[in-house]
Amino acid sequence: MAHHTVHVNGLLDRLPSPETDIMPWLYGFLILAIAQAVMFLFSEGFMLVIIYTAGRQMFEAVLSRISGATFRFYDVTPVGRLMNRMTSDIGTVDGDISQQLEEVAWLVITWTASIVVIASVTPVFLIFSAILTAAFVLVFLRFLPTSQSLRRLEMISLSPLMSNFGTLSLQAWLMYRLDALSACSTFLITLLALYTGVSPGLTAFVLIAASQFVSSTHRLCKRYGKLQMDFVSVERVVELLHLEQEPQGNVDPPAWWPSYTGDIVFDNVTIRYAQHLDPALSDISVRIPGGSTTALLGRTGDIMQL
Repeated sequence: MAHHTVHVNGLLDRLPSPETDIMPWLYGFLILAIAQAVMFLFSEGFMLVIIYTAGRQMFEAVLSRISGATFRFYDVTPVGRLMNRMTSDIGTVDGDISQQLEEVAWLVITWTASIVVIASVTPVFLIFSAILTAAFVLVFLRFLPTSQSLRRLEMISLSPLMSNFGTLSLQAWLMYRLDALSACSTFLITLLALYTGVSPGLTAFVLIAASQFVSSTHRLCKRYGKLQMDFVSVERVVELLHLEQEPQGNVDPPAWWPSYTGDIVFDNVTIRYAQHLDPALSDISVRIPGGSTTALLGRTGDIMQL
């Protein structure tokens, strides 16, 4: 650490004083700003390619599974729920989750850097940071299961009541406790810096880094919670990828099929809506001439036209 500090100081000593010539310092900040912009552009472009490729493949796979799903799936699944999964859930997986992952990654970097900076000046801070992080995690773990359950209910019913309840009650509960922990943490870090007897310049430096540590810890919990709630949409989309499929069959009909010249023949056929239900038709044998209209009348008066 001392060798690294001497190396940096030697590099800075080569530059003229800002009071006499400020241009080299401005060029240095310009290079840093350009490097940051280039890295940001590269990361955003990389994420865009990943999102587009993964979203396209996922949507094609989901659409293929839904198209080949059994008729029983359509009997028990409301059309509105299916449309919600194909629009709202797919949209969440395509855009929101990638953005949340990117923000979580940047917050983790900021959180780690702030700990390293403060610990280099005040090593006692490592113990305090562990206690503070444990407190944040403990509060957050009490919030997460309930928020995920409400998120599932909200996505199923799309009820404004459930949405408002989750936003107003749970978010307020979490924000109150995280804000209280942030305020106490900033106060304790200030006392810690004063107790260790560091110079006023290092004290200000530590307080700035401590503010970043508290802020990044606070925001990291919030973003991670939002990420976990968005993963409810991932669960619902993954369910569609495991739908039971209708047998594809190996019959290749001729180009002229169907036509009015062919008959429909049922030979000892038993039909039921599901495996665990009683047969709707039992051992029927019937021939329906081509071009004719036939109706099946059920016990309740329902008519199925063929």
